Amino acid sequence: ARGNPFCACNDMANGEGFNEVFFENVRVPRSGLLGELNRGWYIATTTLDIAPPYESILRAAGLARFEDFMKVPCGATTSKHAARETAPFELRDGSGVNRFFLKRVFKVPAAHAIFPLLRGQRGFSQPMVEWQVLGELETRDIPAMKRVAVGEERSLGRPVRPSLLVEEVPMRHTLQHWLVLGVDKPESLSIRQRRELLKALGRLIGKLHGCGFRWPDIHAKHIFARHIDAMPGAAKWEFCLIDVERMTRLDRTERGGPDKAAQRDLRAIL
Repeated sequence: ARGNPFCACNDMANGEGFNEVFFENVRVPRSGLLGELNRGWYIATTTLDIAPPYESILRAAGLARFEDFMKVPCGATTSKHAARETAPFELRDGSGVNRFFLKRVFKVPAAHAIFPLLRGQRGFSQPMVEWQVLGELETRDIPAMKRVAVGEERSLGRPVRPSLLVEEVPMRHTLQHWLVLGVDKPESLSIRQRRELLKALGRLIGKLHGCGFRWPDIHAKHIFARHIDAMPGAAKWEFCLIDVERMTRLDRTERGGPDKAAQRDLRAIL
């Protein structure tokens, strides 16, 4: 475009690896405008990633910018803390009602945003970490809640406000309902059904650790489960993992390796 001169900048070694650019009365076509006029800094400091299958329904609902997700009205919060919340969210289209959960963090804690910088690491937010973990679980065919969209606002290289949108899990009960004493049970399980549940759970945890994942805050309420009758008195169990923002890669030098880690996780659930 006209009005966009530049000149080389010499470094301390008199090299010319950089250029200095001046914008003087630059004119560009309106079709080249990204976002809203005079909102360039906002675009530069925010990101929004939407999974392709959900782009049309979200954009039709006016959810095309990071700020849209931070301001959209939701249902009653299911989890609320000082600077973050999780709430149900519904969208309607030609096929019916689509139900989601929206996680919003209004201020990333210093332990995540600033302290890593002091160790020479990049600051992070839990919604962005969970988005990445969910993607890795999906590629390894490990059942987990479906990711829909993630966004983040950064300032001075650190995360400030993030959000994560996930699909509602198509199951009603967690392992807490099925296995934990003192919690109302959806139905009574036969000894054989309970044995099949524990076997299936063991295979799931074994696969999780076999793929190199470690889940420090694993809990029965973080694993949804349902059974499909395969034969009289027996059942095939399906699972879905939720709230995996603290899941990390297993340290192969950890004492006992993946097998010991899997055993510890099973004890934590039961």
